[in-house]
Amino acid sequence: MTNYIINPSTFYWFNVLSSLKELTTVLACFCGVGTAACVAVWIYNYTEWIEYERERYKKYAHAGRRATIGLGIATIVLIAAAIFLPSKETSVEILITQNLTHENINWTVGQVKEIVDYVVKNLGR
Repeated sequence: MTNYIINPSTFYWFNVLSSLKELTTVLACFCGVGTAACVAVWIYNYTEWIEYERERYKKYAHAGRRATIGLGIATIVLIAAAIFLPSKETSVEILITQNLTHENINWTVGQVKEIVDYVVKNLGR
């Protein structure tokens, strides 16, 4: 069994997160437009209800208000998700910085020095 330094499935999940970020961005835009439309319906029916005192407008005003609140909450959640879900590049940067330590850097520099010394020694023969 191979022990990976970084599990290859991690990159798959980075792609999934990146796609989810794009999806939430698109859905947030659609929900924002829907919320604006519901606000317009709510305001129109509310003013008609106040002016003409018809129950039909009252019913539509309440439905518009409920739809506005529901879509508004969904829009806020989707915008927050679109902001805070990391992109693929950000996820890779996080992974690199998480695994990057002074010991790893010193070990890598030591390995490079050994390789250079080996090459120089063999070229001198």
